[in-house]
Amino acid sequence: MKLFKKADIVLLLSIFIACNYYIDVDPPEVIDIIPHNRSVVIDQHPAIEIKFSETMDKAKTEEAFTITGEHQPKGHFRWNGNSIYFDLIEDLHNATVYTITIRSSAEDKSGNNLTNNVTSTFSIGSDLIKPEIIQILPSDGTFVEDLFTPILVSFSEPVQLDSVKKGFSTSPYIVGNITLENNNTTLVFTPYDPYIHGVLYSVILSTDITDIAGNRLLKEYKSLFKAGTDFNNPSLNPESTNPPDYSIGVFSEYNNSLLRLIPFTNNEGADKNSKVHLVFSKSMQRIDTQKSISISPFIDFTFTWLNDREIQINPATPFTLQQTYTINISTQAKDIAGNIMDQDYSYSFTINGSMSLPLEVEPYSNLNKHIYQMAWEEDGSGPSEIYRTLENDDIIFDDSNYTKLKLINSNLESVWILRIPFNNSANTLDTIGGIDLNSGMQSITFNTILSHNQIQAPQIWKIIIPNGHKNYIDIYLFDLEPQCYYKLSVTHGQDGIKDICNNYMVNPFLIYLNH
Repeated sequence: MKLFKKADIVLLLSIFIACNYYIDVDPPEVIDIIPHNRSVVIDQHPAIEIKFSETMDKAKTEEAFTITGEHQPKGHFRWNGNSIYFDLIEDLHNATVYTITIRSSAEDKSGNNLTNNVTSTFSIGSDLIKPEIIQILPSDGTFVEDLFTPILVSFSEPVQLDSVKKGFSTSPYIVGNITLENNNTTLVFTPYDPYIHGVLYSVILSTDITDIAGNRLLKEYKSLFKAGTDFNNPSLNPESTNPPDYSIGVFSEYNNSLLRLIPFTNNEGADKNSKVHLVFSKSMQRIDTQKSISISPFIDFTFTWLNDREIQINPATPFTLQQTYTINISTQAKDIAGNIMDQDYSYSFTINGSMSLPLEVEPYSNLNKHIYQMAWEEDGSGPSEIYRTLENDDIIFDDSNYTKLKLINSNLESVWILRIPFNNSANTLDTIGGIDLNSGMQSITFNTILSHNQIQAPQIWKIIIPNGHKNYIDIYLFDLEPQCYYKLSVTHGQDGIKDICNNYMVNPFLIYLNH
């Protein structure tokens, strides 16, 4: 026979006790109260019963019971299973409201209390119970994302529509429509216009509201809600997000290349043909955002929304060379939640990018502008590599090196060659393609200013770009008279001479010459 050790016996006893002993820790519940809550009782001597979910401590439960009204009626307790009865020994008063209360001090046999007080209010003979509000939506202290959210009020019993229209109000005032649903127990207020984002609204329900029997609302109810759930301001600052998002900001874009513009300072290197991109930190309201944007000095432009965060500014014409523009974005811009910009923004940029440099006649020595008088090749085929520099008031030579006879319109004419050298501030004119000949032919004039014996005006035979010199213009002149004073001029501006990239001279060029 096997002998058990002392430890084994203790373990077996523990298992036996655990399997046969239950500790009740669950609170009891009130399953039903008669008369039912908010009922009208005709009998002035009604049965009063409270049914519990389990066996109760009779003494503690009886101590927790009260019935109150115009007076405190007398009676005796009796029990039947899990139900307690209060048998009245006197009639209840007609046209009176009574309330049965079981306080949370009521205990079950294990000493567990009710979770909270339980009540039932009823009236004798007629409906005298005041209506109450069970729920208000949006709930008190909440935020409303949908700015057209209806306001719902649930009453404890049917109410009268006229009284609801009188007793319902909001602050600030909201225009809308009031209806009753669910057998006149639910008020539905539908706003005609969206709530204003960020505004705190009060819903007030006064005691003007009555039930079908004419009983006024138990008390005035008030609930607060705030329109909107997103209160973060949109921004053009890439460091407004965490972590920073450097796709946010303002950019000058040309030929798929982006130049970030820094606010509140001047930005160099923008292209005349650039578009401007504004990338916000959040999705934006399009109309208000467009109204918030201005450009100074004024230019005509259109907008293109690339997505809800990015708007592109499209100038109707190229920006003016060397001009500084300023784009302003005010706090009128709003995101789709209605939040205004975190601040006003200002971005200045100058049109002087590598492909947007104005033309100029090359300065010579002491920065005076100059041209060349070109010598002819001996065979008269064109200009040689020999030249003279001409500045203001210099003389056009007539010797055989600098003039040749050419057949023009069936006449032999003496022809001179003047060359104008062009460049830009970066000395890149030859690299970017040189002069546009058509614009040069329309922009260059050669006129007489003063003459003693002029018979006829000077003529331009042809204007060409010499081989191997894309930034030069050669002007072939004839009918020059001796003792005359001439002016050579080149038109500036967008209607003047241009390079292949449509850059033009900002300032006019002219030079006076003697012959």
